[in-house]
Amino acid sequence: MTGIILIGLGIILFIAGIIIIYKPTPAEAQTGVVSSFDTSSSNSKPILNNTASNVDKSKWANKKDVSTEENFRKGENFEKYVVKKFNREYFTIKEWTSDKYVDGIYAETNQHPDLVVELALRSKKKSFSIECKWKQSLYNNGIKVATEEQLNRYKKFELERGIPVFMAVGISGEPSRPKELYIIPLKELKNNFIHINDLKKYEKENIEEGFFFDMEEETLR
Repeated sequence: MTGIILIGLGIILFIAGIIIIYKPTPAEAQTGVVSSFDTSSSNSKPILNNTASNVDKSKWANKKDVSTEENFRKGENFEKYVVKKFNREYFTIKEWTSDKYVDGIYAETNQHPDLVVELALRSKKKSFSIECKWKQSLYNNGIKVATEEQLNRYKKFELERGIPVFMAVGISGEPSRPKELYIIPLKELKNNFIHINDLKKYEKENIEEGFFFDMEEETLR
């Protein structure tokens, strides 16, 4: 009889021990992150649920999306600033890349410079292209106007289309109203970085004035 009683007590203690082991702590109950045990190994260690890490990843992804959207908006605002500097009586925007895409699918024209502009002056017409870049500030006493890949694409575009390409670069201020504006002929760029000393000669003297394009010399200022 005593043996039966001891066996019964042993079963009760065993069940109570299991309940204590799997009972969540107050902190776990509050956060919803509960430890579980890996029974596949003799050295069982608690493995935390990855819910919290998933939340962190989601926050990071959202921040990245916001940053991308903000950069797109700034670039678009600077393009509008450049476009408004052309007198519509003489200049026509023939092409304006949209930069739209979905799941990595985009139009080939998205890889072209931002604008193709045509000047019609009496019986003459001449087209040229502009890639627009706005920078908050200088980096290493200069600016990176594009990636090497972009630069090669723009040069290929210039050659194939037979029209001059210019880099319109705004620095500081706001994209819709930069403090400084530079117009750099693509053919004069040896690489994708230009030092401030070389950049100065391309600065637009009166930033408030509209653009003037010289058909004969193919210069934009």
